[in-house]
Amino acid sequence: MAAYSVHILKLIDSVFTDSQIPLPDDDRKTKRNYLNSNFQKFELQALWNRIHRKAIYAVQFNSEELIRKCTAALDAELRVAPLQYVVQRGEQLTHATYEGLQSAHAFKLQERQIASMKSSVHSAVKFDFIGKLADQTHLTRSTHGRILGSIRTSIFANYQVNPEDFLRSAARLIDEQKATVVVDQLTCSAVDEVYGVDIFTEDKLPTVTDRGVEARRHIYDYIFTDSKNEREFVHCSTAVRR
Repeated sequence: MAAYSVHILKLIDSVFTDSQIPLPDDDRKTKRNYLNSNFQKFELQALWNRIHRKAIYAVQFNSEELIRKCTAALDAELRVAPLQYVVQRGEQLTHATYEGLQSAHAFKLQERQIASMKSSVHSAVKFDFIGKLADQTHLTRSTHGRILGSIRTSIFANYQVNPEDFLRSAARLIDEQKATVVVDQLTCSAVDEVYGVDIFTEDKLPTVTDRGVEARRHIYDYIFTDSKNEREFVHCSTAVRR
């Protein structure tokens, strides 16, 4: 009887021992996003052999042309919104509480008015407008000085109406013209060096695959996107498994 009891206890231990309990997989751990069989396909290798050449991109443009285009764009398109201010009038509730005052619920709004500032903005604070513009557009101060000195006086007068909006709008228009000139004068020259296939595998750190989009028409099993638009594009272009 004792031997039978010992046998029963050993049987129970063999069933309930920790070593026999299967441990669940930890999905939070990272996994490597390895290259799949698509990478070895003839079509991909043929395409890679056509585009793996290194190249040098150079831009040479005439500063005078850029200044003319920026001046014309500012004269034609620069619009500055006047500064606005909001005036609100209300009364404190009869039974206001401390919590209500903290949450701004202790007052009843009775009137709200939005008005624009018609007069010019004057300030004793020094503002390096050309320096700020140069920081945003990555052009020299002298170039900006010539651009601002060439636009119409009535356009430049908008600076006093709303300096921040004037700076933002001017920088946007100048960047657009700079991009146009760069595209027109961009040249590409191939060199003898080529990229190796190791660029697809080097410095590939483990990644959390549940954050990626599973795809079939890709050299990796998962595609990682940064936005909703990118994710929708991946779904449409790679025939992913949903």
